[in-house]
Amino acid sequence: METHNTKMTTIDESPVLIDEVTVREPVDAEIESLREELDAEREKYLRLAAEYENYRRRTKREQAAAADMGKRELLERLISLADDFELALANVDDASDKRMIEGLEMIGRRLKAVLEANEVVPFKSTGEVFNPELHEAFDVVSDPSGKPGRINSELRCGYFWNDKLLRPALVVVNQ
Repeated sequence: METHNTKMTTIDESPVLIDEVTVREPVDAEIESLREELDAEREKYLRLAAEYENYRRRTKREQAAAADMGKRELLERLISLADDFELALANVDDASDKRMIEGLEMIGRRLKAVLEANEVVPFKSTGEVFNPELHEAFDVVSDPSGKPGRINSELRCGYFWNDKLLRPALVVVNQ
């Protein structure tokens, strides 16, 4: 059997000097590139966050507007019902059952209370100056005792809701 001798040699591991400029330029360029990429990503994030906040606010406004519109429609129907109820009570004859009349009056008061609880406020127009934004002219009459342009009588009461016109008053105007 033959034996082989292997020699291990060590390499001198003394520090090798490399020109600092050639090493730093690629590293600085890479750092700058990463900073620009980070700034671009941060800008995208901020834009996306702002878009989401705007979307959230817009949908909140749209939901509130839709809820108001639905409530407005319901209140308009309740007002119409209240008008019909008042007309029916005004045409009940005295011979009718007193308890029935009292019951109907109680229901009418409750209906008005529901409207008031929802900030529906009636306004009277008789004697006021005709305002096309608040009044709907049903007829024009010549009454020498009344002033021209004034409301002679009111056929249907007008209502405000949250300080906005809910329904104009239906009126007869003096010529």
